[in-house]
This record gives sequence, structure tokens and C-alpha cells, in this order.
Amino acid sequence: MSVLREVAAVCGVLIVAEAAGHICSKNEMVLFVRSLTVLVLLLSAVASLCSFDWSFPEAANAGEDAGSALSEYVEAQAQSAVEDRAEQSIRGLLAAAELYPEEIRIFTDIRAGDGIVLTGVRVRFRYLLDVERARALLENTLGGDLELEVGTDEN
Repeated sequence: MSVLREVAAVCGVLIVAEAAGHICSKNEMVLFVRSLTVLVLLLSAVASLCSFDWSFPEAANAGEDAGSALSEYVEAQAQSAVEDRAEQSIRGLLAAAELYPEEIRIFTDIRAGDGIVLTGVRVRFRYLLDVERARALLENTLGGDLELEVGTDEN
């Protein structure tokens, strides 16, 4: 109800200012005061609109949904990047020992405090002789904290 009164008051002031401008159209002081009054009223209206508490519950929920979807996407991309980098590192390590695997699979997990953690590595070779050398190299390099599976294509 108070909003209607305020709008009516603004309209009344604008009508009076416009009428005064038409009555005394030659007087520069009246035109200046009219212009100043209109400017102050418009600025006041804009300021009150900006300070008004706009609540859009649908938009807030959409923002939360978009935020969680974006967070999941970023986590998946980061996890994929870590897995790719780990695969490149293991492939380089094995190549230094002249071991060339047919397949390397990296397993990671996103943990709350630790970030992305390497949990397992699966390496497949063509020859059994390469399996034993690679297992020894990877166990010594990666340690025993993760699941290591080294085998041939037949296993």
C-alpha cells in the first residue's frame, strides 16, 4: 500500500513540474527547477529499485544445480588429467627400462582432504618375461600402498 502512495506522490510531483514548465515555458529558472526535480525523482526511483530485495527462488535453485554440475565436471576433468599424466609417467618409466606395455590403466579416487589419489595401476604386456621386470620396477617405484596388477594379455 505504501508503494502505491509513493508512486502516486512521484506522479503528482511530475505532473505539477510539467504543468509549471508549460505555464512558464519562457522562464529558464522554472525549466531548470523542473528538470532538476525530474532528475531527482528518477534517481530516487532507480535507487529504490536497486535497494529492493529481489528474490527469485527458481533462479537460486538453478544456480545451485549449475554450480554442482560444474563442480562435478571440473572434478571429472581434473581426475582424467591426473590419470593421463600418471599413465604418461608410468609409460616413460617403463620405456626407460625398455619395457613397452600393450595397455596401461590408471585408477584414481577423489578424497575430501587428500585431493586426487592414485589407487591402482593395471599394466598388460605381450611377453611373460616383461611382466616380472615391470612388476619389480613398479613395486619399487610406486610402493605398496596401491593396487598393482601386472600381467600378460592371456591373464
